[in-house]
Amino acid sequence: MTYDEYFDRYTKHLIDTEFYAQSWENRLNSLTERVKKRLKDVMEGYGVITSKGKYLQFAKEVSEAIDSEVDPFAKLFDREERKQSEKESDWLGKLLKAFLGITAVMAAMNWRKLKSQPFGKYKDRKDFFESYKTKMEKAVTLPAWSSYIFGSGLSTVSAEMDRTFNKIGKEAGADAHLSVTANQRNTQRLLLEDLRGTSYVYVAILDDKTCPVCGVYSGTVYDDLTEAPLLPIHYSCRCYYLPIKKGDKFRQPSYSEWFERQSEEVKRKILGPARFRLYKSGVQFSEFTSKGHKLTLQELFSDKVALSKPKVPYGMGWETERITKSASVHIAKERIADGTKDPLVYSSDKMMAKTLARETGKDVWLLSERNKGSVNPDAFIDGRTIEFKHVRGGRRKVGLNACRSLLQSENVFLYVEQNIPEKSCLSAIKGALYNTRQQAVKNKIQFIEPNPDGLIFIYTEGKLSQFTWKDVL
Repeated sequence: MTYDEYFDRYTKHLIDTEFYAQSWENRLNSLTERVKKRLKDVMEGYGVITSKGKYLQFAKEVSEAIDSEVDPFAKLFDREERKQSEKESDWLGKLLKAFLGITAVMAAMNWRKLKSQPFGKYKDRKDFFESYKTKMEKAVTLPAWSSYIFGSGLSTVSAEMDRTFNKIGKEAGADAHLSVTANQRNTQRLLLEDLRGTSYVYVAILDDKTCPVCGVYSGTVYDDLTEAPLLPIHYSCRCYYLPIKKGDKFRQPSYSEWFERQSEEVKRKILGPARFRLYKSGVQFSEFTSKGHKLTLQELFSDKVALSKPKVPYGMGWETERITKSASVHIAKERIADGTKDPLVYSSDKMMAKTLARETGKDVWLLSERNKGSVNPDAFIDGRTIEFKHVRGGRRKVGLNACRSLLQSENVFLYVEQNIPEKSCLSAIKGALYNTRQQAVKNKIQFIEPNPDGLIFIYTEGKLSQFTWKDVL
């Protein structure tokens, strides 16, 4: 058996495991539907809850109904996972014997350790099922308590259950999938980590679905498996460790090498438009991740991340206007519409950029505005994205514009025309935040909480002041 055949057998086995994990994901979704139907039957027997005692009885029946469905399933899942671990250990032991001539046997203590291995955000499978039951119980009993307080029937709770349980079922199914994958990878790890004379190659399946974190690890060789990242890295992770004899050379291409061979179209599909522009401007592929974590765009642009070259935001070219000896305004050429000479940026944005550059003594970059319908901050300064708001009204407008800016960036520049005192501006922002938060809760919509370390620049009464959201909160 050659290394290529060895590699192919390993990869095919991992793909089969993915299908097996998907089957458990589907079974968890079906279980959630059964529980939902059972709970609706319980609710039909109550109609309207008229006393606290009746509510407590209802809550007890809900808990018992959930336990009666989930507990047997959890036991079955646990038994099947043990069987799958035994099959995995047997399969891998035979493969290692056939190819490497190594005898690998799982230690008795490792079988006990395997049952309590963490995965995702859970300590073990027991923790996962307890969390799953709690979510379903709260999804019914909390609205039922509200219906008792306000005197409404349980029919309103039943109507909400479809949406809530669909979400719970999807999350639990994905977690079950992750559990199966983690159990298989942990079985391999516990079997392999005590072997002598072997090294381990991190293998990621290289295609347009490979995540950057897995891609960066691909091809790395570890002599000690305890020092290697735990697998799976994420849901539906297809990575594994390929055991080889220490000193043997097995060439697994790095993701960067594979990536460089792809067409521009494939690269754009993998990275997305913003990261693709960063890549084209000189940022290395490996710089999109840090310590096993895929960096967000905000993290990529923050001063905490030392991007290689250039030390500027993304863009395919800039028109520069010097404001002071130390500060300039750079306007992305992409702000100019195709076929015309009319800038897509308003003159007020240019004026605000010049003001910010002049008052801070730092370069300001006006970013492209061509990604409509997505997060699209106006500018970039000192390693931070920033949203511009030209306030042409009174105190109320100051607060509303500050809150709206959070949809685009955690940093905002308010240019206030009416010379409102800065203390009044901060008070208006605080009041608007409170009102917006209350409206979001009332209407059950998402409210974006500001980052306490985010910056607020306010230009009013002829001077620029700088605050953080912490000063407002």
